[in-house]
Amino acid sequence: MEKIDFGRSTLVSTPDLQALFDLNDPRLAESLDTATLAIRKYVNRAASPPPFLNDYNNARILRYADILLMKAWAIHASGGDLSESIRLVNEVRTRARDFGGVGSSVPANYPETESDASVILNWILNERRMELAFEAAHRWVDMRILFLTGQLDLPGYDFGDPTLINLYQFQSHHINFPFPREEVNATGLRQNSGYVD
Repeated sequence: MEKIDFGRSTLVSTPDLQALFDLNDPRLAESLDTATLAIRKYVNRAASPPPFLNDYNNARILRYADILLMKAWAIHASGGDLSESIRLVNEVRTRARDFGGVGSSVPANYPETESDASVILNWILNERRMELAFEAAHRWVDMRILFLTGQLDLPGYDFGDPTLINLYQFQSHHINFPFPREEVNATGLRQNSGYVD
């Protein structure tokens, strides 16, 4: 696992995320420095010199690709037309291929004739990881959904690195964040289970 120093923090790119990208996928170079694995996405290091390392880019809260992939997942989860789910994923992949006007054959579209629902779900989830890598909390939200629907064992999840399995020590109450103490005190709000009032 590669650890990257950024400001006063260490950012880590997991091996399983790195492995998802085809080496010729235009999004790879925009997301990671392939030599150092430092995160590039939306980071403009020239905007502010150290020690501040401010980034003047606007935060991306919701993007069209996110909407397309959420729709693909919703269609899949509701037992809808799987070929429509694939078409939506392919729309994101087509845009990625044409990124910067390069005109590439990578990432290739998935065949719309695929009928194995588990294969298609993996395509959707992997596409979300690549397309939305390092943006807001998309990965956490996706993992939370998968945990709540019984599709992911978060206490046993190793983030693609077996040495990390004991590092995070996820417990079921971690699925919800605690309410801020000030809010609990001011409103009498009942704290989420597992956290101290």
